[in-house]
Amino acid sequence: MERIKVSLVLIFLWLSLISSFGQVGINTENPQSTLDVSGDNSSAAAGIIAPRQTRQQLITKAASYTVNQRGAIVYVTDVTGGTNAATANVTQAGYYYYDGSLWQPFNNSSSSNVNNWSIAGNAGLSATHGTNYLGTTDAVDLVFKTAATERMTINSKGNVGIGTVAPTNKLHVKDTTNPLKVEGLAASASASDLPMVVGSDGIVKTGTFPVVNIVPDDVGTVIAIDGKLLIAQEITVLMTADFVSKGQPTPLIPDRIGNLTNKIIDNKNTFSSTATTNSFKVMADGVYSIMINVQLETTAAQNPVVGIWCDTPEAGFPNGKWVARVNDAFMASGATVNGQTYTLITAIDMYVSKTYSFRVVGNADTTVKAFSRGSTGEGPISFYSLKRLK
Repeated sequence: MERIKVSLVLIFLWLSLISSFGQVGINTENPQSTLDVSGDNSSAAAGIIAPRQTRQQLITKAASYTVNQRGAIVYVTDVTGGTNAATANVTQAGYYYYDGSLWQPFNNSSSSNVNNWSIAGNAGLSATHGTNYLGTTDAVDLVFKTAATERMTINSKGNVGIGTVAPTNKLHVKDTTNPLKVEGLAASASASDLPMVVGSDGIVKTGTFPVVNIVPDDVGTVIAIDGKLLIAQEITVLMTADFVSKGQPTPLIPDRIGNLTNKIIDNKNTFSSTATTNSFKVMADGVYSIMINVQLETTAAQNPVVGIWCDTPEAGFPNGKWVARVNDAFMASGATVNGQTYTLITAIDMYVSKTYSFRVVGNADTTVKAFSRGSTGEGPISFYSLKRLK
């Protein structure tokens, strides 16, 4: 009789733990759900262990699982042996739940009912574009990190930022040096292709190929120097009237030739001249071709010289010096000699720091002729020219 009383007391105590709402609490007198298990403060192990089964046991009792067992949870301890249709996804030890026809692993990408993405790849995705995706469903940025450092951001507007947390364009790449590298580009000769240019704000856009128009206002010869095209400096002048150089004793200081006022080409505007003088400069250090053709009249027994004189003094030459010249003796006779022609064709180094002039000198009066005249007509004869070569 005492045993019956004790049993009834235990049953009464157990039933007292079940709330009036049909909720069961373990280690708690106030269960908050159908089954509410609370840990205690003892050193004993805590937790809930689902039924432990091997895959082979699940196969053996396959007939016991129907749609009525949907949601059943087991912990598979061993996966050796064969498999069947219901256990096709049971491939390793772990927790599985029954979905009404298959045992599905928790958080495994092989399950079509799992919403999480796996770090080992995913399967069973929809072939319809946009059905499965990584991203957000609200208007917040999607951030990617490595080593706990933000590397890439897709903001709510769809702009992708690499190296920036606030991308302003569809692709915004930022770094301190060389932020972008592209390899494997195919060469194209299509006339419809456009060049890619980068603005001062870093934005990449298409441009247009410029028309090669080196110096639109210049006249002259195009030359290539240091990989660049430019108009070579040229000076070509003719005389508008004869010029007389007075004879000088030794040492001879040549006269600047006057009347070189018919400028054919002076594309750098460095040549100046009057009826009594001339001078010019070059705009770049380099090699210049020289061409001078003059017709002289003078008395016999002298040796006139014509050419280019450097006007800038230097050591040993306080009055300047010849840098290109030609001379020849006149015929020995007492009368004036008419129409002897001198020609100078050469190439010399010339420098920005110096000033030059076309000059003539002789120990007797010498006339530089502007025109060659005859019974059948006349034409310009004295010609002075220089052009940059390199």
